[in-house]
Amino acid sequence: MGCGASVASSKKKNSIVIQSHANEGGATTDVSYRKNSYVYEANPSLYLESSVIEPELLGSTHAELRSACLSQARTTAAACAVTVGGELLLRCDGTSNLLQRTNASLLGRKLALGDHEGPISCCTASENGKRWITGSWDGTLRVWERDEERSEESTSSDDPFPSNSIVCTKVFQAASGIIKGARVVACALHPDGCALLSCASGSAAPRLWDVSSGEWQEVPKAHKGAVRCCCFSTLGTYFATGGQDKQVAIYSSESRQFLRSFQGHQGEVLCCAIDDSTQKAVTGGTDNILRVWDVETGAPLKRLWGHRDAVTCCALLAEPSMAVSGSADGTLRLWRLERYKCAAVLDGHGAGVRCCAASSRDLAVLSGDESGSLRSWSISEGTCDAVIIGAHLGAVHGAALLGGRGSHAITCGADGYVMAWDVEVCREARYTHAAISPDGLVVMCAYVTGAGFGIKFFAQDADEGRFDLRQMLQVGEETWTRTVVAGSGELYCGVTGAAGGTVSAWLLAGGDLGTTPQYHALHGDGGGEALECVACSRADGGGFVVAAGFGSGALHAWYVAEGGQPARSRYLHRTAAHEGRVTALSLFDRGSRAATASEDLRVRLWDAATGEMQREIRLPPGPEAPFACAAAELPLLLTCADGASMTVWDAESGAPLAQVGYRALPDARQLAVLMPVGEEAFLSGSTSGALKLWDLGKLLGPLRAALSSDDLSGLDGLRERDFGPLVRLMAAPIHVAAGRNDRRLCRRLLAGGFVIDQTFPGGFTPLMVAVMRGHLETVRLLLNFGADDTIANDGGETAIQIATRWGMGEIRRELSKNGVGAPEIGGRAPP
Repeated sequence: MGCGASVASSKKKNSIVIQSHANEGGATTDVSYRKNSYVYEANPSLYLESSVIEPELLGSTHAELRSACLSQARTTAAACAVTVGGELLLRCDGTSNLLQRTNASLLGRKLALGDHEGPISCCTASENGKRWITGSWDGTLRVWERDEERSEESTSSDDPFPSNSIVCTKVFQAASGIIKGARVVACALHPDGCALLSCASGSAAPRLWDVSSGEWQEVPKAHKGAVRCCCFSTLGTYFATGGQDKQVAIYSSESRQFLRSFQGHQGEVLCCAIDDSTQKAVTGGTDNILRVWDVETGAPLKRLWGHRDAVTCCALLAEPSMAVSGSADGTLRLWRLERYKCAAVLDGHGAGVRCCAASSRDLAVLSGDESGSLRSWSISEGTCDAVIIGAHLGAVHGAALLGGRGSHAITCGADGYVMAWDVEVCREARYTHAAISPDGLVVMCAYVTGAGFGIKFFAQDADEGRFDLRQMLQVGEETWTRTVVAGSGELYCGVTGAAGGTVSAWLLAGGDLGTTPQYHALHGDGGGEALECVACSRADGGGFVVAAGFGSGALHAWYVAEGGQPARSRYLHRTAAHEGRVTALSLFDRGSRAATASEDLRVRLWDAATGEMQREIRLPPGPEAPFACAAAELPLLLTCADGASMTVWDAESGAPLAQVGYRALPDARQLAVLMPVGEEAFLSGSTSGALKLWDLGKLLGPLRAALSSDDLSGLDGLRERDFGPLVRLMAAPIHVAAGRNDRRLCRRLLAGGFVIDQTFPGGFTPLMVAVMRGHLETVRLLLNFGADDTIANDGGETAIQIATRWGMGEIRRELSKNGVGAPEIGGRAPP
């Protein structure tokens, strides 16, 4: 489904205004660039460089996100995300301006037949479901039947989708002899499958075909204009046509003679249906009204109002006596025919409804719309029980249920395909997580169906600029809760993790993604170790480093070899990384280093190969533990914890340098992702559905330069610069010096006039930073210079309370010597 955006750019002084208008009900999005600001605002929330005109990276969706991922090759603007509802969103190269939005319901697609040479305008099926008919703009009707000789012996005779056995047996030139370029616009099949009715554009008379012989006869002309729709009654007693002349014609199937007409519509008749058991007919058209008729007399029984646009499709159910109507207004309505009242409005299609089919047996309705999506509805509940987004690439023109069951169906569309669906699978299927490779060319997603769990690999088609399915693997009964993809070009590594502790890797050859991936079982049942996060990075040795964080606080790492046998995968280490649950994990420096964050309020850097800890940052207490961490070029680290911002830290001192986006997501409950994109950009995502691409080059570069200076004077000078309204600078040079245990620099800064009790947002003084880092000598120095140890931060904690909370007995005693006791504090016990 393309987003159909048109982009216009106009410059005013120092601003660039970009507008994108999505078609068919899409939202209008404005992107504006403000001078001296490094963020670029968009609605529904995306931040991009002005040179990248992609305001709707993942479409105008406000659905809650379960996971999201953006390629590190920023120029490709490729991204993927999974919503809480199980939909998969894919974004291709910015030049293609193509949005793909789909869900795991596509796993219910069993067949895709594309023999027609143009869009398919209609489809129908026999009562037993073994014979299908399709009509196309190419002017032909095609008969599809089950070839018993090609059916697999193991296939049940009741299977409506036997493997490799649905074939086209006949082709009828249904538009010959009418006008040049005439199209088949409607078709209907007698319940016994022997007689076929067709209507062609420009013709006022339908044709009745003998399916076996392929011969046809023109039925008596009853319309003064072109015929738009046709149907057989439920038992085949009658057939009917509706036309541009606002009339409905009723014929006898046995004699093939015209019986009577229904007159009353104020516009073209677009749909019709007849029920033999009740002798009622329903018709709809461009006058927005569904009309009910007595078939025997032709008398109008009722006009059913409610739709705000043309009634494009209708169907009847014998038990209960109900009618279903679909409209270009995007809704379906259920009508009780005993009282002629609307029983329910089925609202959910994002575009006009084009077709519908109903099952009395299962009390189910299947509908298709202009955007290519299908929806399955429960009549008894009046709710949607399955959504198939992207069922067709273009409008869904027709739908038919097989064998009168709501669980099996065929559909046809503007893409020229007839699709067969197992709707039960569609009702149960959903995506759980997805990840995209750094080069933006490969997407791996985890899915769940009633039959189990699996993974799918998509690859970007360079010519058409869309993602195509290359691999689908059913991989067991344990749901994958984490996914990640690394690699580029010749080799990719996809990693999945399950809540129970299982970690697996698949190696894919970049040149041929159709080849079965090489499987590596890295970690089995965790034995009580619940998996929390996974990471993967291409290593210098040609393979991949895979890491996983667990609820026990453990960090595991593996090396997955390039090519060869699964035995070449090597277990690197298991490290007791934290005393609490590992909440975030990332790999950087080509897999040589790892960063972890935990609910024990520590962020730690590790040698990924050996498990040796290199640095630690102790975080101030907050409402949540960090759930995302990523490394820019050291010594800078980024974390997210409060659901509405990210913090830039100095890894050497543990001091927070800046807070980014602290007013950008006021309604976000939690960020779903924080990941580096390129060298100076980061993607953040919220469960509220917002995604932001932050260009931090104008902030991280000056911060890194200031930290590298001998006296950190440049850090204080940054306060004079305008970084935009969503950035606030935090620690001063004295905080960084205290955190780095640089007593010489602390003396110089204090002698130079820095305030010893200066606080950054959160109320932390240099003394508190030194305490949190465990630097006893710096604590003594600051106390000797007169630091006030009675000051409380915004959380109400003094320096001695912080020392008590972190279990720093020696520093606590030093502070006590200064004359301050250790009052009782609340919260959790010291780690």
